[in-house]
Amino acid sequence: MSTAAGCQLEEAFLLKVLRQVVDQHILQKDEVQDDLERHLEALWDLSVEAQAAEIIQQFQGIKIFAQAAERLDFKGHLAEIFLGILANVSTHFRPETETPQSEDFTIAFKALRSSDGLVLVQALRISCSLLCAKMLLSHFWSPAAIDCYIFALEHSLRWDVVRYACDALCQGLLLEMTQDGVFSSMLRGPRLPRLLEERCRELCASDESDSLEEGADVETALWSALRLAESLACLDDAQAEALRSMALIAIDRMEKPEVLVAALEVLSALEEDDDQLAVPCGQAGEVKKIMEKAEVVEKLLLLLTDLGEESSDVVSAAWVLLQHADRAELQKHMEVIEEARASIHQELKNRLSPDFLRFLDSKNATGI
Repeated sequence: MSTAAGCQLEEAFLLKVLRQVVDQHILQKDEVQDDLERHLEALWDLSVEAQAAEIIQQFQGIKIFAQAAERLDFKGHLAEIFLGILANVSTHFRPETETPQSEDFTIAFKALRSSDGLVLVQALRISCSLLCAKMLLSHFWSPAAIDCYIFALEHSLRWDVVRYACDALCQGLLLEMTQDGVFSSMLRGPRLPRLLEERCRELCASDESDSLEEGADVETALWSALRLAESLACLDDAQAEALRSMALIAIDRMEKPEVLVAALEVLSALEEDDDQLAVPCGQAGEVKKIMEKAEVVEKLLLLLTDLGEESSDVVSAAWVLLQHADRAELQKHMEVIEEARASIHQELKNRLSPDFLRFLDSKNATGI
């Protein structure tokens, strides 16, 4: 089948679905037909493609699906599908571009208050895409929106909701860092960092059976939370203790390299702008307890060998933690340490303890 014929088939299929949605869920003229849900699920899959997304916009699909979801009070599987299609379409938007019917996404803003977790996931996906595209900021980066994101982060039992709420807050903060923001005061203070630390502990203590989602990806949710923590760490009044504890918990409990890197980036962002990279006295015991674990030492060393001399801030943070490890445990990995040792540049040497540097030099001198 030619591309043109395929496009015509997509248009015909979309027009049929849109007509059914309007008749059954907006005008409420007909009884709901069983095949509509199946057709909508197929369209949800198709809307991942850019061409399908353009066709949906061309035939006012954004407006129709948004209104249909509102008629369902943003609850139930059909509302999830309607917003899921809109979320897929919104991923194709690009920053500062004219997008047809973008104003119709203001209806989706109301879905941020949905009590249906699956619907809320899709509403948050829309928020993230629109914030990335710098669209409709008066709605999706407003005090009301921020309240919704923080409420979802604090109360949801779905890790996907936690993930996308963190992503939305992180993207909003990024926008404020690149331009004069007016809402950043809502994110300052101890509340959000302490909330992130609490949720981090829950994530690290959970498994898939603890979540409402099937196959919940705890580490992806935690990665998003750590990215938000790093953004918060860049604020002048960062709540360092809570953010540092969150990063240390992630290093202790998680395995994915990208999560470990994100945690180390948080620690790096919290560094003092001086010649020392020391752990605050109040958290020295916390660091010591974590670095006594052989598996943590091994994770950090393997990460160092993977990173090489790249990501100098991450490498520095990893070495700072390793200097608190048990020397006997480090001796078991001297071959790996020697491989990673090239990443210790002169500036980093000034930040490591003389005792730790002597330990490394003595082992190197003996050829171990």
